[in-house]
Amino acid sequence: MKRYRVILDTNVILAAMRSQTGASHRLLLTIGHPKWLSVMTPALMYEYEDVARRPGNAPDLSSQDITDILDLIYQQSHRQMVWFSWRPLSPDPGDDAILEAAIAGGCDFVVSFNERHLRAARDFGIEVLKPAALLKLIGESK
Repeated sequence: MKRYRVILDTNVILAAMRSQTGASHRLLLTIGHPKWLSVMTPALMYEYEDVARRPGNAPDLSSQDITDILDLIYQQSHRQMVWFSWRPLSPDPGDDAILEAAIAGGCDFVVSFNERHLRAARDFGIEVLKPAALLKLIGESK
């Protein structure tokens, strides 16, 4: 059985923190699933934390809640180093970090709500999916 290698864009992590009813939250609950492996880099983990801790971004979560969620992601993810730069690939430098992580990690997918800025992923054989599409692919859709 193939285990998909996946980068979660920061917008998916933030959506999962903001709502317990959406596909992003359901996807985060499947982290560690045998059909997909979260891949992250130190830069990406820093971005997750930076964005999650900005005032108003996760209003219903305490600082400890955010720490617990980020710890879970860290523990359940393959930690990938990036040894080369492909920049610029995207109009947004934050998305360049996502693309570099996906390329270095040999990822199959980037899960994001921002397909437009991540179009360059296709040049490397990486597909951009929304959270619901990955849930469906791994057999966890509602």
